[in-house]
Amino acid sequence: MTTMPYPWEVYSQQLSQTDCGRAMWNPDRAQPEITIGDVGFIGQEDGVFRRLFNITRSPDDPLNQPFPLPRDFQKLEYNSILDSNLTNFLERGLMSQNVNCVDSGLNAQAENEPGVDAKEIDLRFTCQKSQGALLFLDGGADRRVVERNDVWIRYIKNNYSNWIELLGSIGIRNIELVVVRGWVKASAWAMAVWPDQNAAEHEITLSGNGSIASGGVNFQVSERSGYPPDYHVGPQDRQDTTSISDFSPPIARDQCVFMSYIKVVDRTVWSSVKAQAGCFSLPPVGGESGKNDAIHTVENRDPLDDLVDYIFWNTQAQYAIVSDVDLEELCDYEQPPPDFPAYLRNRAPRFDMIEDAAYLSIFDNIYKSSALNEPTYGTITLPRFGRTPIKWPHVLLQNSTPDNGWGAPSPAALSKNGAFVAIGHEDCGLRVWNVNTGKLSLQLRGHHDNVLCTAFSPDNKTLASGSSDSTVLMWDIKSGRMKMRLEGHDRAARVWCVAFSPDGKIIVTGCVDAMIRFSSVATGQTYAIGEGHYCVIQHLLFIPDGTLMISSSDVECRVWDPRDGTGLSVMTGHTGVIWALCCSHNGSKIATGAEDHTARIWNIATGEELVTIRDHKAAVWSVQFSPDDRKLVSGSCDGSITIHDVYTGDLYCTFRTDELSCFVHSVAWSPVGNLIAGGYGDGTLRLWDTTNGKMVAELRGHEAKITSIMFSPDKDTIVTASYDGSARKWSMFDIMKVY
Repeated sequence: MTTMPYPWEVYSQQLSQTDCGRAMWNPDRAQPEITIGDVGFIGQEDGVFRRLFNITRSPDDPLNQPFPLPRDFQKLEYNSILDSNLTNFLERGLMSQNVNCVDSGLNAQAENEPGVDAKEIDLRFTCQKSQGALLFLDGGADRRVVERNDVWIRYIKNNYSNWIELLGSIGIRNIELVVVRGWVKASAWAMAVWPDQNAAEHEITLSGNGSIASGGVNFQVSERSGYPPDYHVGPQDRQDTTSISDFSPPIARDQCVFMSYIKVVDRTVWSSVKAQAGCFSLPPVGGESGKNDAIHTVENRDPLDDLVDYIFWNTQAQYAIVSDVDLEELCDYEQPPPDFPAYLRNRAPRFDMIEDAAYLSIFDNIYKSSALNEPTYGTITLPRFGRTPIKWPHVLLQNSTPDNGWGAPSPAALSKNGAFVAIGHEDCGLRVWNVNTGKLSLQLRGHHDNVLCTAFSPDNKTLASGSSDSTVLMWDIKSGRMKMRLEGHDRAARVWCVAFSPDGKIIVTGCVDAMIRFSSVATGQTYAIGEGHYCVIQHLLFIPDGTLMISSSDVECRVWDPRDGTGLSVMTGHTGVIWALCCSHNGSKIATGAEDHTARIWNIATGEELVTIRDHKAAVWSVQFSPDDRKLVSGSCDGSITIHDVYTGDLYCTFRTDELSCFVHSVAWSPVGNLIAGGYGDGTLRLWDTTNGKMVAELRGHEAKITSIMFSPDKDTIVTASYDGSARKWSMFDIMKVY
C-alpha cells in the first residue's frame, strides 16, 4: 500500500538542504515561539515543534513552568561568544533546486531567492521534478544560532537520561528529543510545496500590488488534474484569508521558519526508531516515482539518520549526538549527495567520545577552517575536562622566507580596527602583518638603529615608529611610504615610547633623556617639551577624550596638558620602577604596576592614590582595567594573576598555575570581561574564567616570553607577540567551542 507524504515532510526535506537549518511548515503553531535552548519534539502528523522545557533558562522562568522539570535540572551556562546573530539573514525567501521562477525577470539559480523589490509582484513558479518547495517572506528574516561546541554536547549527554526519565513519568514515549540551538525568524510568510509528481504539474502564481507588508499577495494554482500543491500563509492572527496583505507592517519577527537543532539517539532503541521511520524521517531529494502511480511511496530518510548509522557501525558508542550543522560541515556547506552513506564511508569522518557518547569531531572542523589561513600548531590543555594536550591551530604571523635575523622585537602594536599588527626589530626594520590573512604586509626600512616602539594612528592609516637612532618616522599603511620624519630629538635620546592623541592630531614621544616631546602630526614640528622626569620615559598614554596625557618614569607618573605640554600633577608613592601603566575606559583613573610588588590606582584629576594592592610577592609587570572599569587585573613575576575591586581594593580571585617559577609578563581582559588572557615567561598563553577562577585553556606556540596580548575589536581573535620575534593569532571563537 502506497502512502502520501505529509506536506510538512516534503517541505522540510526540500528546504532543509541549505545552511539555514530545518524548514518549519507551521511556524505560527509553535506557541510560545521557539527559543534557543528549547528541548522538545516534532509532531509526527503536523511537523510542529512542541517544547517541554528550556535548558538556557532558570527553573522559575515562564518557559519552564508548563511542565515538570527533569530531575537535578540546572541551567546551561555557556560563553556568549558562541552566539551568532545576523539581521536580514534572508531577504525574501528560498526555493528548492527543483523549483523554477518564470516571468519574473529573476534568475532562479542566483541565490535561490525569489523576491523582488518592485511594487508589483507577479511571480510564477513551476516544479521541474516530482517534489519542490517554496518560502516567501514578508520583509526578510533574522538568524540567531549557537555554534556547535563541547559545552552543549556535554550538558546534553550528562542530562539526557534524566530527560528520558521525565518523559516516561508524564506518559510520553517513542519520540526523538531535539534541542534547539538556533533559528531563522520572520514576521510573516507564504509557503508552498509540490508533494508528488502529479502536484508538480501544477503552476503556482504569487502576485499582488505594493510591498509584502502593505500590499495584497495571493497564491493561485493552475487548473490541472491530480493532487494540487499545498500552500498556506501566516501567521493566522495577522491575516484573514490565504493572503498576507490584510495586516499592518510587521513589528516582531517571531515566526520560526527554520530551526537548528541537536538530537541524541540511543543505540538500544535505534532499530525500532528506524523501523518506525522516526519523526525526523523525510523523503529523498527529487525522489522519482513511477509514471503510472497516482500516489507514490516516499522513503522516510533523513541524512542525519545515515550519520547515526555510520556512528553506530564504526564506534562502540551507546549514544550518537548529531546536529544539522554536522551535515553542513561534512558536506562543506553544500547539499548532501544522493548516496550520503557512501559519501560518509569515503570521507571517513572522525568522532570524539564523551564517555559512551560519540559525536562529530569539533577539532577536525576547527583544523579545516583554520587551514584556510595556513596555521601552525601549538598545544592546548583543558584541565577542566581532564584532557591531555592536543594540537591547536593558530596563525603564525611571519615572513614567507626563512628568518633573516631580525633580532629582538619591540612591543607589538595593534591597529584600532584589529586589521594590522606592527613590530619593530633590532635589525632597524619594522614589519606589519595582516591579521586576517597572517601574511606579512609591509617591511619598512628607514631607521639606522633598532626600532624600540610602534603605534598606529586612530584612523588606522598611519604607523609611527621610534628608534635608538633618536628619530620618529611616520609611515603610510596603505603604500608603505614614509610620510614624515620627526626631528627635534637629541642625538643620544633614544625614542623609547610613542603615542597618538585620540583625534590623531598630536604625537607624543618619550626618550631616554627623560624628555617628552609634543609634536603636530600635520607638520611634524615639536611645539612643546615636557620636563620633570629624571629617567627614561617608560610609558605614554592619552585618556580617552584626549584632554590629558600620562607619562611614567622610574617611580613616578606625571599628568600633562597635551595642548601646550604643561605639567599638571605628579603621582608618587611607588618605591620601585613602574613597569606597567593603563587608563580606565572612562578616563578618570590610571593603574600602575611596579618593582615594589604593588599595583596602585590613582585619581587622574587630583593625582591622589586611591588603592594600593599588596597581594603580589614580586614585581608587577602588567595591569589592565576591566571593560566596566570596576575591576583591575594584575600580573606578576611571582607567577600569579589577581583581580581586585577598583574602589575597595578587595581581592576577588587569584589565578596561578602549578608552574610557580613561570612569571606573568602581560595580561588582558576579553572585551566582554569574562576571560583573562595571561602571557607567561615560557611563551605560554593561558586563558582564565573570571567567574569561577578556573583555567580555560593553555595555548603553546611561542618560544620565549609573551610581551603583548591584544584582543581584536570583533572579540574573536587574540594576537600575541613574543620576545622570540614572532606574533601569533588565536581564534577565541574556536577555543570557546571546546570550552
